Amino acid sequence: AMQPPPDIICLQEVTPVSLVAVLEAPWVRHSGWIVSDITGENLHPYGVVMLVSPRLPLTSLTIVPLPTRMARVGLVASFHLSNSPRRFDVATVHLESLSAAGLRREQLRALEQWLRPS
Repeated sequence: AMQPPPDIICLQEVTPVSLVAVLEAPWVRHSGWIVSDITGENLHPYGVVMLVSPRLPLTSLTIVPLPTRMARVGLVASFHLSNSPRRFDVATVHLESLSAAGLRREQLRALEQWLRPS
């Protein structure tokens, strides 16, 4: 049986070259996918990218600064669902290397703080 297409795709370690490959894929070009970074300006030397189906009620894409030694950021897609007064967020992050466990915890805390409803 054919599977339904995904609604959200989160990618890590995307380089400007691999971003071009994603953007040139027919299923991205011809289906109206919303791509968080179409120029590669946030990929130094690589980063996170999110693709969101045009079927979803996307209200914003936000880069969340994180404590980092490796240019890491969080990326959050926010949605307003018709059956809820609250926003619904989907986040992706490429955390610091495994040898930096303390910094990874700080990064997760920073992202958690941003995601908490105010």
